[in-house]
This record gives sequence, structure tokens and C-alpha cells, in this order.
Amino acid sequence: MRLRVPSMTYPDVRHTVELQGSQVRCTCPGFYFKHKCWHVGVIRELLEYRRMMRLQASALGGVVCS
Repeated sequence: MRLRVPSMTYPDVRHTVELQGSQVRCTCPGFYFKHKCWHVGVIRELLEYRRMMRLQASALGGVVCS
């Protein structure tokens, strides 16, 4: 899965966060040098939130749109 996220430093720049299983990569300079960045953290949080919402909906018998 590939997601585009905005740069905090340059508003006209977007970085790509790529998820493949447990592997995560980002095209931003911070990830290149430190192997971690806020983009990856935000995407992981959003995906976890989405997973939790789906679990809650299925426990209640409802359906959540993706």
C-alpha cells in the first residue's frame, strides 16, 4: 500500500509512505537518515484506528465502510 503525505517543511511537497507487511518506508529525508519519521507514525496510527473501528463495528453487528 502506498500513501502520499504532505511535508511539514515544504507545503508543496508530498512524500510517499509505502507499507508492505511489517516493512514501512518513507521518501522523506528524515526517514532516509534516521529510519523513522512522523509520516510513518501517523500512517500507523491511522491504520490501527481503522482496524479498531472495524473490530468494534463487527462486534456490534454493523458494517464499517472502508
